[in-house]
Amino acid sequence: MVSVIIPAYNYGHFIAETIDSLLAQTYTDFEIIIVDNGSTDETQTVLKKYNDKRIICVKQENHGVSHARNTALRMAKGEYILFLDADDLIEKRKLETSVEFLEQNPDVDIVYSDMRYFKSGNKNELFYEYHCEPNGKPWMKYISGQGKELVKTILGGNIMVICSPVFRSSLLKECGLFNEELLANEDWELWMRFLLANKKLQYHDASESKALVRIHKTSLSKDVFKMQIFGLKVLEANGEKIKSFGLEKEWRERVNGHISAIKTTLSQSPSSLFNERFNELKRVGLLKYITKKENPSFWLRLGLKLNK
Repeated sequence: MVSVIIPAYNYGHFIAETIDSLLAQTYTDFEIIIVDNGSTDETQTVLKKYNDKRIICVKQENHGVSHARNTALRMAKGEYILFLDADDLIEKRKLETSVEFLEQNPDVDIVYSDMRYFKSGNKNELFYEYHCEPNGKPWMKYISGQGKELVKTILGGNIMVICSPVFRSSLLKECGLFNEELLANEDWELWMRFLLANKKLQYHDASESKALVRIHKTSLSKDVFKMQIFGLKVLEANGEKIKSFGLEKEWRERVNGHISAIKTTLSQSPSSLFNERFNELKRVGLLKYITKKENPSFWLRLGLKLNK
């Protein structure tokens, strides 16, 4: 059985289409665990229209998307796990081809498919990249294997969208659930932990099995600064294990890259955002990386902005 994990927050206008893409699957042995993360829209009204024992709905206060996913994971009974956001879709053979591959290849822990973006209201026109440019190129990595080379690849950044992989639920017992302190990059960090535990990843290009990510005006915006600081938190949390793969040099380069990017973003922030970002950096314990000794002119700019 596959446990499909769906966190939902004010996506009542999309979630029916997401659920319908699951109910249309050629593989039918699944449960859908939907955690309504404090929605104030029509989400509950939409969910109550479904009378399918495979759909399990939980409503809770909003403690963040990772907390919602973890709530569902603790309830999950499936041998396999798929994450799906409440505005996204999967093609009709996604579950079938993923389960079939994992059952035929017991040495593989995670199988992932191709993906495309689509503009809301037109799921027949698909794109490789977030901005839906006609000539866009794939950003996702098409890789397979385990060990040092895979760790080195994921050290460079996320390798797949969250609804692309299907994995064995046993991985969570060994590697843990989502880190709820991360407000961005939480999926990258989970995949990283899997690969640091030497789990085997396989890309499987099967027909009618793509993950489809919706782009719309209320999509979760990409807060660049938030991605930068929580990316650094991911590297900080997993540094020792990454180094154990003989990748200390690569790890330090990535850490320094994030620090440099954070400094640039912070120093170029408009006054309306500066204090908020500075306080967030302090709150998550990353101010220690930006020392006066390293860059006195940077601290001078900080002083000027803080005094405005």
